[in-house]
Amino acid sequence: MTVRILRTSDLILRPLELTDASAIPQALADWDVSQWLSAVPSPYTIDDAKYFITQIAPKDTIWAIDDETDLIGVIGVKPNLGYWLRGDLAQQRIHDPSSRGRYRMAFFANRC
Repeated sequence: MTVRILRTSDLILRPLELTDASAIPQALADWDVSQWLSAVPSPYTIDDAKYFITQIAPKDTIWAIDDETDLIGVIGVKPNLGYWLRGDLAQQRIHDPSSRGRYRMAFFANRC
């Protein structure tokens, strides 16, 4: 199986890894992030993150959003585009509709 990684000028979209497990609960502990998600256990633990990474993400085309230093969010593209970002990134341009469209087009072009 080929692992697809999408690089843009400011982000990397890549498969989630177990090393991401500690960053996910930290981000989802922020109400400004988790309030927009349909179902988030509270508290969201590292074990929840490991289960998500190993059991859910591989089946559902879910990728890590990485800024080349840290996991900053998660994106899924099937059946619909959905993502979350760390709360401290709420004002950055990735939330801009043109940016979302650019990443969506890139995912579909790569048949992820």
